[in-house]
Amino acid sequence: MTHDDPTLLLQVNDTTLRLKDHSSELSEENRRLRLTSEKLEEEVGRVGSAQARLKTRSLRGQLEEAREHAEEEHRRRVSSEMTLSRDLTTTEKHYASKLRRAHSLHDLDRQHLEHDIDRLQHALTRQKQHHRDTIRDMYCHHGRLHRHHYCLAHSIYDCYDCLHHDPMLLD
Repeated sequence: MTHDDPTLLLQVNDTTLRLKDHSSELSEENRRLRLTSEKLEEEVGRVGSAQARLKTRSLRGQLEEAREHAEEEHRRRVSSEMTLSRDLTTTEKHYASKLRRAHSLHDLDRQHLEHDIDRLQHALTRQKQHHRDTIRDMYCHHGRLHRHHYCLAHSIYDCYDCLHHDPMLLD
């Protein structure tokens, strides 16, 4: 029996119920035979006929046979229940282990993701600072190069001459 079989518990319950039903049927049959045997013994005690004694012996034989069959069925049922219980316990342990492993992997994944988020946030902060520094440097550089230039009032992004410097122009 494999541990990855999802219907194991259903099979265990179904088999156990069938065995219990069969065992109770055999117990009922055993009880009926015992009652019949007792009635015949009483009748033999009253009548004392040879035919009744033969019938009683036959019924006693059937009763003994039914008792042996019921005991054998009971032993099989108990053995089967023990095997199924062992298999169920093994399966529960297996899945509990898998669940613990999955939780452990989930925790590791969460830690890695948190580390990645922290690393990316740090990189983003550095890039933002670098961008601010670059913009500041561009404005400072633009102002030094073009103090007398007509684009001083413009943004460096709007000044065509600053962005596309013409070497023929004298600064």
